[in-house]
Amino acid sequence: MAGAEQNLVAANANIGVSVANFLPKLGLTTFLGHASPELSAFTGGAGNAWDIGATLAGPLFQGGLLRAQYRQSKAKFEEAKANYQQTVLSALQDVANALVTRQKLGEVRASEEQAAKSLTAAAELSSQRYVNGRASYYEVLQAEQQLYPTLRAKVQAQVGEMTAVVQLYKALGGGWTPETKGTNANRN
Repeated sequence: MAGAEQNLVAANANIGVSVANFLPKLGLTTFLGHASPELSAFTGGAGNAWDIGATLAGPLFQGGLLRAQYRQSKAKFEEAKANYQQTVLSALQDVANALVTRQKLGEVRASEEQAAKSLTAAAELSSQRYVNGRASYYEVLQAEQQLYPTLRAKVQAQVGEMTAVVQLYKALGGGWTPETKGTNANRN
C-alpha cells in the first residue's frame, strides 16, 4: 500500500513539473566568476531586451507539446489515484475477510471444545462402567472412537483460528520477528 501511495505522490509532483514547463526559464547563475549569458542579457541594456523576450516567450510556442505533457501527467495522476484507491479497498477487504474468518473459526473451535468435553466425559464414564463390570470393553472403544476424531477436529479448529489471526495481522500491515530465545543466534 505504501508503494501505491508513493506512486500517487510522484504522479502529483509530475503535474507540478508539467505546469512549471509553461513558465519561461531564465538562468541567473554565474559561470567561473562571470555572469551567465541570461543575466548579462538582462542587465546589458535595451539591445539585449529582445533576446530576453524571445527566451521568455519560447516555451509558449511548442505546438501543443506542453499542453499534451500536462494532460499526460494529469492522466497518470488519475491512474495512480485509481490504483491507490483500489489498493486501499483491497486491503480493507483483506482485513474484513480475516476478521470474519477468525470469528467463524472461533465459533467452530468453541463448538469442537464443547463436543470434546462431552465426549471426554462419556469416555471416562464408559471406562468407569467397564472397571466396575457394568459394561463391556466394546462400549469404551466406541466412546473413544467418537472422542479422538473430535479432539483432532478441535486442534484443527484451533490451528485455523490462529492462522486467521496471523492473516488478520498481515492484512493490517503488521509483521513480526520470530523470537530467537534459546537459539544459537543469542549465544556467543
